Amino acid sequence: MESQGVGSAGRRLGSLAFWMTRSRWAVSALVSTYVGYLGLIIILAPREEPAAPLLMAVPILVAGAFLGLRAALVVTVTLLLATSLILELIGAGVVETVGTYRGIPILMLVVMGVVVGRLHDVSVAMAREIQRSRLVEHELRAAEARLEGLLDAKDQLIASVGHELRTPLTAVLGFAELLRVGDATDMEPDEREEMVEFIAREAFDLSGIVDDLLVAARIEIDRLEVTRFPTSLRAQVSQVLEGWDKAQLPDLEIAGDDVRAVADPARVRQILRNLITNAIRYGGDRIVVSVGEDGASAFVEVADNGPGLPKTEWERIFEPHYRYHVEPTRPGSAGLGLTVSRGLAERMGGSLTYRHDGQMSRVKLVLPMFAEGA
Repeated sequence: MESQGVGSAGRRLGSLAFWMTRSRWAVSALVSTYVGYLGLIIILAPREEPAAPLLMAVPILVAGAFLGLRAALVVTVTLLLATSLILELIGAGVVETVGTYRGIPILMLVVMGVVVGRLHDVSVAMAREIQRSRLVEHELRAAEARLEGLLDAKDQLIASVGHELRTPLTAVLGFAELLRVGDATDMEPDEREEMVEFIAREAFDLSGIVDDLLVAARIEIDRLEVTRFPTSLRAQVSQVLEGWDKAQLPDLEIAGDDVRAVADPARVRQILRNLITNAIRYGGDRIVVSVGEDGASAFVEVADNGPGLPKTEWERIFEPHYRYHVEPTRPGSAGLGLTVSRGLAERMGGSLTYRHDGQMSRVKLVLPMFAEGA
């Protein structure tokens, strides 16, 4: 409680000091008292009024309190010179006027200005230090919050990736062991072929997960490189679908004419694999992959007739580790597919967006179109 009181008092003092140094009223007050003092000297000095030069303290104190030590010293020197000049000009005489002080030295006025100005400077320094400390404290808290967020994200990533990898790996190892001892059992050829297909399918999924993890890490440290040359988008769609287990694919249609984009074919396939995987996992029973062009851009759009996302989630689904669809019966994903896909699209000079038109969810990959003869 004591430190809070000191901090509160320091903040009030600092706020007052900063107001005084920045307010035009401070300058107006200084000019007014300065001119007023000179006027009183001119009026009172010929009458040998002993209090007249003591009024010099007013503008000196105003300068010190409002503008600091340096201003107080400057005002003191200029007032002394101006007072001496005025006294000589009106014939009052400097020595005679000073003699009316009865030994009170004018040096006391300088000391007063120095002390008040120094107090002002100390209060300003205190206020700045308090503000700097509060800023540092705020930055530390923000950094701590970011660190906690990263640690939570790391834990979440490890848990989800571990689950996502462990499930297919367990199945792959199990079927591989059955195949290894298959000669000693009465395994039918059809069963063997089904197991091989299952292992190939799971290995395909595992390869995609590992690719996403590697790309995400490279994007994070800004070490990802992509190539750019003419790429047939329809050919990339076909290659992705060729590696897919046909039993996993719902009603899937490829629409549109082939166009060529300036892109990295391997990265385009990685994006398409992620988009089609999401459509299969979370979309409806009909998927349409459209290829086309729009002005100077080529695009591939993956649409499905599944339930769409609310508009508030259209951008959030591209955030790392974010998952809108969470179902207990479905293995949790790492939440990196769309994040990685957008990062790849942007590094190829394109974009990746989501929208729902009321009937279908549409994720659109836009890339620079290859211009013939360019």
